[in-house]
Amino acid sequence: MIKTQGITYSQVQEIILVNTDFNKEIFIQTFDDLIPELGLNPSDKINIRIDFNRYMNTMHIGRSLDTVNNKNEIIKVIDNNFQIFKKLSVKDFIEATLNDLPQTIKNNFTDRTELLAAIIYELINKSHEKRTYNR
Repeated sequence: MIKTQGITYSQVQEIILVNTDFNKEIFIQTFDDLIPELGLNPSDKINIRIDFNRYMNTMHIGRSLDTVNNKNEIIKVIDNNFQIFKKLSVKDFIEATLNDLPQTIKNNFTDRTELLAAIIYELINKSHEKRTYNR
């Protein structure tokens, strides 16, 4: 395919996703399971789904230095609050994580739903990694 014609951005995305240890369906299903616990209004549910998909694609296709820095800071706070997720609720975990994130990181997101999407994605990623590598 590449020898005879150019490759499109969509094809590059598909090649990367097919050839990595990433199951998009599991992430989306887990996201769908967690979202009702946050008590979001319908508009925020739509926006967070769009933001979640955008963040997920960014994490697997093209990362900037700012994106990596944001991710690393979010992961630190998630690690510190993971017991809240395990023992209490998603909502309590999200509130604690939002409270603990540095304002400089929060300012890198356009709005609250975009930040929530990033936190939820990294939480799912952490849970997925624990299940995959701790067997």
